[in-house]
This record gives sequence, C-alpha cells and structure tokens, in this order.
Amino acid sequence: YVKKFKQLIAESPHNHKLILACSQVMIKLGFLDNALKYGQQCMSLQISDRKYCADVFDTLGKVYFKQGEYYNAMENIVESLALNKSEFGDSHPDVAACLSSIGDIYIKKGEYEEALEYHNDSLRIRKEALGENSLDVALSYLSLGDIHASEGKLNKAFEEYNEALSIRLQCQGENHPDIARTYHKMSQVCEQQDQLDKALEYSEKCHSIILNTLGGNHPGLADALTTMGNINCSRKDFEQ
Repeated sequence: YVKKFKQLIAESPHNHKLILACSQVMIKLGFLDNALKYGQQCMSLQISDRKYCADVFDTLGKVYFKQGEYYNAMENIVESLALNKSEFGDSHPDVAACLSSIGDIYIKKGEYEEALEYHNDSLRIRKEALGENSLDVALSYLSLGDIHASEGKLNKAFEEYNEALSIRLQCQGENHPDIARTYHKMSQVCEQQDQLDKALEYSEKCHSIILNTLGGNHPGLADALTTMGNINCSRKDFEQ
C-alpha cells in the first residue's frame, strides 16, 4: 500500500485530495509517520478551501493523538473545529466530531470533567443533526461510558454502553464486530461490579460474534477468551 501511494503522489504531487486521502488511509493502516508526512504535505500546498483545511487539521490531529502527542493533537483539532464552525455553524456533524476528538484527548489526559463536557456537547449536536439512532450518537454514548467507567461510576457507565448497544443493534444487527466491542465494555463493567454471571454472558456474546465475523485468528478473540478466563477464575470455575 505504501509503495502504491508513494507512486500515485509522485505522479500527482499537487493533487491535494489524493494526498489527504493517502494520509487518512495511512492512519487506518497504522503507518503514522507516513500519515504525518502526507498531512504536512497537504498543509504546504496552501489550499484556500476552508473545508479541506479543516479536514487536514483533523487528520493531523488524529495522527498526533495516536502518537500520544496530545498537545499537538489538541492544537490541530481546535483549528479544525474553528474552520468547521466558520463554514457550517455550531450545529454540524463535523463540529460534533471535533468536539468528540477534543473530549478523547481530555480522556487520555485524565481530565474527565472537561472530557464529559465536550462529549455531551458532541452528543447533543449529533442528536439534533443526525437523529437519536445515528451510529455517531452511539459513539458518543460509548465515549461517555468510558469516562464514567474511568471515574468509577459503573452504573452510569453501563447505562451509556446500553444506550450505545441499543442503537447499534438497530443499525447493524446482532452479528457485527461493533456489537462485540460494546458487549466487551459491558462485560468489563459487570466484572468490576462483581456481577460475574452477567459479565460472563456479555463476554460469551462478544466471543461468539468475533468468531463468526472476524474468524478464529483475530486478536479480539484472544482478548475475549482472556476476559472469559478471568471471569471464570473469579467465579472459581477453574475447569472453564
């Protein structure tokens, strides 16, 4: 992939949309140095389109976030947020996405009150702009659940995860990897509350979905099996 993208960019060094797309693909593939290089190349082209610039700042913010450089991540996401607000107003999904990204940075920094504020704002905009049952709304509920779980507010975390699960089941059906990931979070909360039967139930659902959708060699399957093993140890069911 990297070799192919390098060839495409060499053939079209001023194709700003191609270069940005390459940067975004590199993020998904985990090639963060390449993603950063192409994102910075986008900036050097000095394109005047505000939406494009907002997307470039957002992409750079995502790279820095994944690299653990939270100051640089925040700086770029804030720039993206300002451009999106000037282009679309305060109640656009892209504005919500930026607010969510800022919230994620605060989660990583352990600043949960600020994280909660930004994710609640993101949730409000997403509900208004996309409807109550949007997958982006589900993402906001998951993030809020993560914040509450980190604060030890496990009942509240479970409520948020359950909201996300309900939306995802409606939109994606029962056999989707995102459903498995949600069950995994719910299992972890139940385990921390010593609700071991429930924790095992959710963990088994997670395991089954991953096995059916991603196959027996996916890393998520090992995580699910480890969680199930830990729960069974807590239940003193050592044979399992």
